[in-house]
Amino acid sequence: LYGGEFGYQTTAEAGMTLSQAASPVQMAERYSKASGHEASGKEVYDLAKAGDPLALKERNRSIKALAAAIFNLQHGFDPEKIIIGGAISNNPDLLGLLNEEIDRIRQEVGIATVKPDLAVCEYRGEANLRGCVYDFEQEHGEK
Repeated sequence: LYGGEFGYQTTAEAGMTLSQAASPVQMAERYSKASGHEASGKEVYDLAKAGDPLALKERNRSIKALAAAIFNLQHGFDPEKIIIGGAISNNPDLLGLLNEEIDRIRQEVGIATVKPDLAVCEYRGEANLRGCVYDFEQEHGEK
């Protein structure tokens, strides 16, 4: 029952899964622990945009892990498009940051000719909740 659980993939960082490396919640926890300032994932992204060196480090770490996973999924399964959901998809800078990192990976790899087509899902951060409601209604009927 773990098919499609890409967050359990290991990353180049020893002992870290993709969820641990790329999740905004985990990114914020690392930032908060290192800085002594409690911050959310959104706040870390905002701090990175404002030039905070630690926030930039953590944001880039997160983007690098997610971009590498997307690159690998593209070349492992060749999907027409990769759709990103969850709260992170509300970030207007996300696709630009991911595309920049994927371009860097493609240059580093050299032989990669395909660039993943990225988009955010229509319901963004609500996608998983809507899916749960739909599943519940299918199983138990509308209430």
